[in-house]
Order: sequence, then structure tokens, then C-alpha cells
Amino acid sequence: MACEADVRFERWKDFALRMARTVWTEQTTPTRDWVVSEVEHFFSELECDYEDDLARFVSWDQIDNSSLPKDEYGRAQIGPYVCDIFSSWETDTLFYHWKDFASELDLRWAEIHLDIFGDDDLISEPIVDFYSSPVACCVRAGMDCAYSPSMGVLGFTAGDIRRMYPEGVPDWVKGDKPWDTIPIKAVVPGVGFVPGEAVQNGTFEEIEDDQPIWI
Repeated sequence: MACEADVRFERWKDFALRMARTVWTEQTTPTRDWVVSEVEHFFSELECDYEDDLARFVSWDQIDNSSLPKDEYGRAQIGPYVCDIFSSWETDTLFYHWKDFASELDLRWAEIHLDIFGDDDLISEPIVDFYSSPVACCVRAGMDCAYSPSMGVLGFTAGDIRRMYPEGVPDWVKGDKPWDTIPIKAVVPGVGFVPGEAVQNGTFEEIEDDQPIWI
């Protein structure tokens, strides 16, 4: 029988991959295949490089190191945090290779910025964020559902979750408390969604498919 930590991890990975396969299409940029492959890549690295840490993950930015040996001052090690592991994925996959994802126009502007300002951050950073965000949404939303909530992920509806689970949304996703629906007031390029005031809108079963939710 699988232990609780194994169950949580498998739920997390399953949710993230279902979201990647369901919400994005081949017409989106980045494409569904790219998002799915990078979500798979992230979890593959987790299982390979952080096998001993998986059972101690608590949330996106928390880990329980209480069982680890203490130093002479009674302190256990700090981390690794999932948020930092994800940042490492982002750096290795996108930051060092952003030109592979850039258009010819982006590359020309980058050269101009480099000549004038000494860096090309204004061009490279939006490209990194653009490609990183879909992967981050899948990974973070899955962890918030399977482990414990952090700040959450915006931009999805109750219908998206139902399409992810055509066999029925599991109880560990739905929970038994009222859900908040979150109106999106605006979208700021480079920043993301600007949420309106949360509205408590009943249990998951009572929310309409088109209602935006905070996962």
C-alpha cells in the first residue's frame, strides 16, 4: 500500500499533467506538446534529483526538515523548496536558451538594448516568463491541490477542472468547503491577471463551468 507521501506526489503529478494536456492546444503558444513535455521534464528531475526530499514537501515554498540531523546549533538544513527547484528548471530551460524561443524581431531589439543599456533583460525576461508561465501554472496548481494551498493560480475555470477529470473530479480536488470564484479585472503584460474581489460561490459541484476559480 502506498504511503501518504507517495499518494500526494502522484496526485500532484497527475493533476499537473492533466492540466497540461487539457487546457492548452496545438494552436496555443507555447503548444500543448511543449508544455506537457516540460511538465514531464520537471517531475522527472524531481524524482531523480530530489528523491530523498519528496516526502518532506509541504507546499510550494515550505518543506519539513524536522526529521533531518541538526548541526551543533540545533539547526536543520534549509530547503530545498519547490519554488527554488522550479526556478532552477526555468533558468536551465529558458533563461540560458531564451534566444531559441525569440523571433527575429526580438533578437534585433535585444542587440539594440545590449548596445545601449549593456543588457537585453527587457527583451529576454518577457520571453522567459511567457514560456515559463504555463508550466508554472500546471505544477503549482497541482501542488496547491494535492498538498496545501499557497498563493494559488488564476486563469482557470471550474469547467477546465471538470474537463481534466472526465471520469469525475476527485474529492481531494473538490474538497468539502465553499469555493471562491475570482473575477479577472484585467491582464497586465509581464505581470499577469489582476483579480477582483473573491466571491464565495458554494461547493465545487454548485459552480458553473464558466466561473473563474482560484486553484
